[in-house]
Amino acid sequence: MALVGRALGRTRTRAEEARRRRARIRHQAEGDRRPPVRGATRPRRRRTLSLPVEMGAEVSLPALPSIRFGPRATSAVLLALWSLTVYGAWTSGRFEVGQVAIEGAKLLTEAQIRSIARLRDLPSFAVDPQAVKERLESHAEIDAAEVRVRWPATVMIRVQERRPILEWKDGPRVWWLNAAGVAFIQREPVPGLVRVVSEEPVLQIDDNALLPAVAPQVLWEAVSLAERMPHLGDLTYSRTHGLGFEDPRGWYVVVGQGGDLEAKLRLYEALAAVLEEREERVELISVEDLSSPYYKLTR
Repeated sequence: MALVGRALGRTRTRAEEARRRRARIRHQAEGDRRPPVRGATRPRRRRTLSLPVEMGAEVSLPALPSIRFGPRATSAVLLALWSLTVYGAWTSGRFEVGQVAIEGAKLLTEAQIRSIARLRDLPSFAVDPQAVKERLESHAEIDAAEVRVRWPATVMIRVQERRPILEWKDGPRVWWLNAAGVAFIQREPVPGLVRVVSEEPVLQIDDNALLPAVAPQVLWEAVSLAERMPHLGDLTYSRTHGLGFEDPRGWYVVVGQGGDLEAKLRLYEALAAVLEEREERVELISVEDLSSPYYKLTR
C-alpha cells in the first residue's frame, strides 16, 4: 500500500520529508550568502510615532531613505564654503590695498610707480610680489625692486633706480642714458649731466627697454672728453665720424670713436697751438685717425 501511495504521489515517508526540509533550509542559507545586487537602494527606515497612552494607538510615519555623505559630497561642500569665503573677502573691501609705501624713488614719482605696479582695487591676498617686482624691473628707469605684502592691506615697495650719466638729444627727442647704455625718458632736470647732440636719430631704441641704445664705450668716451675739456659746451655725434665738439676758438673738432682718447687730445692741442700761432683761419680739425690727422682752413 505504501508503494502504491508513493507511485500515485499521495503519501511521503518520513525520510523523504526530512530530506525536503534539509534541502529547503540549505537553499535559503545559500540565498542569504549571495552578494548584494549592484545599484540596489539602501533599505528605508520606518519611523514609529508613539501617541499618548490614553489614546491607545501609535502612528507609523512614511519610510525615509537613509542619507550618508561620501567624500565627494564633503569636498563639494567644503569647496562651496571656501568659494563663498573668498568672494566675501574680495568684495568686502576690508583687504583692499589701501596703502602703498614706496622707498628709493627719485626719478619716478610715487604715482608713476603705483601705476606700473598695478595694485589698484586688488585685495592684499591677491598681490603676487614676484609679478609686481618683474613689472617694475621691466621699466628702464628701475634697476632693481623689492616688494613685500603686510596684512591686512599694505604693500611695501623699495626701488633702486638707474642713474643717468649722460643726456642725449637724439633728433627731436631727449633721452637719459646710464653707464650700461640703457635709455629712458628725460624727466626732471639733473645738473651736471654731459650732453650729446645728434642731428639725426642714432640711438637704437628697442621694444625691450633694457637693451643698450648705444655702445657703452661711446658713453665713457663722451664723459671722459667732457671731464678732460670742461670748458666745452654740447658734444656732437654722427654715425660717420663719431664724437666731436665746437671749440670756443671758432672751429669744429672731430674726435671719432674708439682708439686712444688721451693721445688724440694731445695731438689736437698741439695742432691747435701751431695753427693759432700762425693765425690761420681754421674751420675743422680732425684727429679721428691718429695716423693721419688733418685740418681744413676757411676760404
